[in-house]
Amino acid sequence: MSATPFEIKDSSYLADYERGVLALLNYAPATLNLFQEDELIDSYKVVWYEEPYGVETGMVGTGGWDIDDTTALPVSEDFAKIIGKNHILEIEGEQVRILSVNTETNVISVRERGFGGTVASAHDASSIITIVGKAEEENEITENYSAVSRIERYNFVQEFTEDIAVSARSAKQRMKDFDDLLQDEQLAKMRKMMKYVNRTALLGRKNNDTVNGIMTAGGLRHAIEIAGGVIDACAIGGTVTDSDIKGVLQTLAERGSQADTMIVNPKIKAKLNSLANFTSATIVGAEVNLGGVVSGYVSDELEGRALKIVVDPELTEDAIYIVDSKNLFWHAVKEEDGTASFMKLSEEPSDSSKRKQTLRTEITFVVKQADLMGILTV
Repeated sequence: MSATPFEIKDSSYLADYERGVLALLNYAPATLNLFQEDELIDSYKVVWYEEPYGVETGMVGTGGWDIDDTTALPVSEDFAKIIGKNHILEIEGEQVRILSVNTETNVISVRERGFGGTVASAHDASSIITIVGKAEEENEITENYSAVSRIERYNFVQEFTEDIAVSARSAKQRMKDFDDLLQDEQLAKMRKMMKYVNRTALLGRKNNDTVNGIMTAGGLRHAIEIAGGVIDACAIGGTVTDSDIKGVLQTLAERGSQADTMIVNPKIKAKLNSLANFTSATIVGAEVNLGGVVSGYVSDELEGRALKIVVDPELTEDAIYIVDSKNLFWHAVKEEDGTASFMKLSEEPSDSSKRKQTLRTEITFVVKQADLMGILTV
């Protein structure tokens, strides 16, 4: 896929009418527009394989670890795939030695807490875990899980629907032509759906609820977390400094990251404008930002490159994302007639006094090499 600038309204999967209506929207899904359109898929799960970054780190999973628990200790999904029996892990100064790993539920059991004379303590979710080494018992050789060269990663398709209904009576009450009112409703529902899809690209967590038949797609935050990306916090809560950002960039540079974009909330962006490493004259690809608006971030860690700044009001105020837009893709699902279920308007049973439609999108996201991307919590 080309990494040239893309906007969702230009998607080849849109019918001419939907493309025209979508072009009228006064809304730009900033993060979604970073994702490149990829081929249609004919299933509700997309799978890809990649080689993980060499440094063996992961995170404490949802729920954290209590101080004296030795079983069912949650770890990040990808980390569970590279660790095994007898690995020694270090979390915030405490070491543990693994007894077993369950890669279905992403939990581990350990032989003891506070291994090797370290002090046992509680650990919150997202605390960084590092593989220190391996301690085999006499005459015991266990499988070297970390030798696995390729990891399977996947995401689920999420369905978004909106009902559209207008009547001749409501058109008269608003003193509008019936078709004009219908288009107003289409615009409103498309804008609403685009916001939801964009938020999912940022904040969604992949899940397959087989009981209720509901799938949700994972977005950037989830992908970076489960892949063991760089996650750090500002030294002073609520205050972002060049040092905070450079710390994340330094770690990413050590991993060989080619991150090219920083995604921020408008309120966070306002705090960044005065930082020394932000620039209002940064050339980003073929674009030059004029008028004194901060457009990029330059740093020695970037080796002459600049991070493009993308401002997205849908991103929460507690985080800055640093991503590689060349590795962001989205897939729509192929319908039985070969078309895409993307921003698709379908007619529902109507009569001369009423018009009903359904707006539907089935979409998922692929974030490749998420271990080479980062999040700075504010």
